Amino acid sequence: MSNSQVDTLLKQAARALNAGAMADLHQLSRQILQQDQDQPDAWFFMSIVAEAGRQPGKALQFIDRALSIDAQNAEYLSQKARLHSLLNQYTEARAAALAVAALHSDSPIVLDTAGVVLTRTGDYLRAHELLRKTVAMQP
Repeated sequence: MSNSQVDTLLKQAARALNAGAMADLHQLSRQILQQDQDQPDAWFFMSIVAEAGRQPGKALQFIDRALSIDAQNAEYLSQKARLHSLLNQYTEARAAALAVAALHSDSPIVLDTAGVVLTRTGDYLRAHELLRKTVAMQP
């Protein structure tokens, strides 16, 4: 499969995610990974599918795989923070959320996720900073 075919599948997967079509997202992600095991977005999508299926431990494994390929991706790190929080692993959740903050993301959803996680971990000052940034951004 060519890079353009993988790119097409990635675009279809993103549309499936936006539509909440988890079965389609799962199928498309698997197709991508059959062709390219080092495609971090596909691992991210697999993490989303596992989380939606109430398997946060498995979702964490998938997001860790994505981060092993692209360690500085704020979206992946915010997913990691959220998953650790769901698993009541607050030290790890806080560390991932702080890593998101350090990347100075301009994505409101990423910053909001990190801010909520920091709130759950009791780091209210840093949470407030991120949530203020989020609210100040244009929609």
